[in-house]
Amino acid sequence: MTSAPITKVWLHLPRQVTWNLYLGNRVNLVAKGKFDVSLCHVNIQGDQWGDTYIRDVGLHYDDYSNWDSKQRLHAIPKSTVYVTSPYELRKFKDAAGGVTGLIGEVLTTIFLQKVLRIPPYHIAHIKQSSTIKSPDLLVQTDIANIKNLLSSSKYLADPDLPDKLDIYSLTNPLALECKSRRNNTTRLRDALVQLIDYWKAIHHSIGYGMVSLVDLKPQTHMDFLLFLPLNGKQSDILNIINSTLFIDSNSGEVINLKERNFFDKLGGCFLV
Repeated sequence: MTSAPITKVWLHLPRQVTWNLYLGNRVNLVAKGKFDVSLCHVNIQGDQWGDTYIRDVGLHYDDYSNWDSKQRLHAIPKSTVYVTSPYELRKFKDAAGGVTGLIGEVLTTIFLQKVLRIPPYHIAHIKQSSTIKSPDLLVQTDIANIKNLLSSSKYLADPDLPDKLDIYSLTNPLALECKSRRNNTTRLRDALVQLIDYWKAIHHSIGYGMVSLVDLKPQTHMDFLLFLPLNGKQSDILNIINSTLFIDSNSGEVINLKERNFFDKLGGCFLV
């Protein structure tokens, strides 16, 4: 009996992904956990459910999660061209932002399926029009999926929180924006802009949404922010996001939005 090729075994080895779920803001932790994923699984998930065509997403994930290690730096052949200061000769290839984003989206869909038990065909990729930005995904789920997750959580400050979810029906899909780029200084802010644009366009979904923040290294970790509007607060959210606090009166675009601004002005409108 011959052994399987080492590359095939390596592709199926489990890798641990940790996650935190926050409700209404970045500090209200309501659940945390972990799940295992293999490079083979990421390959298949990317082939089937990725929104851009990149072969072997799992192998890219392996590279990108180890990008800064010396063994993974990909050199550019040395050039004889003299480069004048203040410019420098580029010696190594950079990670592609689009690939990093795709890996984050694929891992997010795996989380939705493994942790929230959402079937893959209840997850849809959407794209922006010429006049408005859009989040990455629409997720059709039942509030029971979220309630079940929170009911088994050890991290609830309010033990009655799962019962408070009973007033939500989630008849409309949740907008979800993924951010996994390597420079994470503005990624939450940029994700919130995507949600605001969606809420401005789809009024019956105002206040409902999720943000996924994915870090690939040093270990893969995902932070999820879930937004559910308090009863009667959707009109307040609409008024605030259409005000000059956030919106340029001439272009209609979201401007001057900072994380602190968002939570200072809108924080009281969400369930926490």
